[in-house]
Formats: sequence, C-alpha cells, structure tokens
Amino acid sequence: MKKPILIISLALMLPGLVRAQEAFNSLSIGLEVGTTGIGVELAMPLVTDHLVLKGGLTAPSLSIPYSTTVDASGFNGMLDDVNSQLAASGVPDRIYSDFGNIGVDASAVLNLSSAKLLLEYYPFKKSSFHLVAGAYFGMGTGNLVSLRAQSDTRFLSDLNGLRAELDAINEKYASDPGYESIGFPEPAFNLCGTSYGIGEDEGRAVLAADISVAKVRPYFGIGVGRSAPKGHVGFQFEIGAWYHGRPSVVSEYALAEYNPDAPGIEFDERIFDYLSFYPNISLRLIYRIF
Repeated sequence: MKKPILIISLALMLPGLVRAQEAFNSLSIGLEVGTTGIGVELAMPLVTDHLVLKGGLTAPSLSIPYSTTVDASGFNGMLDDVNSQLAASGVPDRIYSDFGNIGVDASAVLNLSSAKLLLEYYPFKKSSFHLVAGAYFGMGTGNLVSLRAQSDTRFLSDLNGLRAELDAINEKYASDPGYESIGFPEPAFNLCGTSYGIGEDEGRAVLAADISVAKVRPYFGIGVGRSAPKGHVGFQFEIGAWYHGRPSVVSEYALAEYNPDAPGIEFDERIFDYLSFYPNISLRLIYRIF
C-alpha cells in the first residue's frame, strides 16, 4: 500500500521539481543607464519563466553646479535698521559702508545611490512585455537632493568689517548713561516660511540644506525586453516611478525664529505634495551568464 502511494506522490511532485529546476537554471547580468543613475543588476527566473527576480545597485550621484550674482539690497536693509537704532539712541555715529553685489557658487547634488529588489511578471509567453514591482532602498542618509551655496570671500570680509564698525561704536559709547549696546543682525535666508542662518567655511559664507525622503521607496513600472534573455545578449527598456513620500527640507542652519526681513525664495509648500514620486526611464544591456 505504501509503495503505490509513494509512486503517486513522486509522480505528482515531478512536474513541479522539473519546473523548479528549469526556473533556476539561468542567471543574467545587466548594465543600466537611466534617470535613477548608472547601475548593475543580477536576474534569475523564479518558480516559472513568467516570474523573474532581480536585484541591483545604482549610482553615482549627479552634481549640477551653478554660479550667479545676488543683489545685496536685502542685506543692506539690515544696516538701515542698525543706523535707525543708532539714531534713536542719540549718538551721532553711523555705519556708512554697505554690501556690494554678492558672487555665489551653488550646487545641487542628486543622490542616486540605491539598492533595489524587484520582481518582473511576463503575462504573455511569446511577448517580452512585463510588469515590474518591488522597492528601491536609498543608501546613506536618505537625502535625495543636497543643496549648497557659498559666497565669494568679499562678502564675508565686508560682513566682518561691518561687525567690527558696530563693535567699535558700542565700545565708544558703552560708558554713556542710557546707551544700550546694539547687536549686529545676523544675515539670514528665507525658504518656504523658514529662516536659515549662514555659516562660515574657508573665508566664505555658506548655506546648505538637504531634501530628505523615505529610504524605502516602493516601485512599479512596465517594460519590454527580458532580464533573462533567450540568447546570450538582450536589451530592455523600462519606465516607472518609485514613491518616496512627501519631501522635507532639513538643514543644520535652520533658525528657531522666522525673519520676515531676510531675503529669500518663497513658494507654496503644497508643491511638495506633488513631488512624492521619482520617475525612472532606463535602458539596459543584458548578458546571460548561463
């Protein structure tokens, strides 16, 4: 009795074992170029040739430099406030210097380094059209974009000179009855309702911020071409998008209080609600190892 049952069980399992053997008898490597960066990936059929599991890495980061000149009228407005306070205190001294236009070198770095684990589904046996689902995993801090701007050396030199002028006036009248020392307002920059202070690095004023998104980014896409080609070489084209959540601006230079008089860029923060997805358009060259 046991022998017929064993034979029947093996007969039922045999097709599945054969298919499983066929499913894992292929391994391919792909080189990718696209909006998610330059990458490499490995792919193998899973359970059936209709399903392909693949994983990979994408890099490097993309840096976009930019140079411009910034009108210093907003910073000169701070000096007008200082002179108004000096006039109100009854002293005759004023600060007559001001800022010239400011040369700024800026850069935006798109941090594309990520790992990915994806599953492809080929619904049609004779077609290479497929659906892709899975996730990308951001490497490092999870910041998608890093922004940095630094002034020319003249701006910081002028700023320190004006601070020294005000310090000298405060020291000159410190012993006068009723005179209260006047503080030099710290330059700031406004972005989306937040004021950011300015740091110093090698004689330049520096402002930096990151656009932070989720590290785990679910992905969905469609494509043509096989990750496990029938021959040794194949091509694949894919479009899709990952979801990284609502971006947020993070900076060590953010100030606790908003300065409405500081220069800056203001726009409706609701635009971030429409920036929760990052598009992928990619082309791959694939080589079937075995």
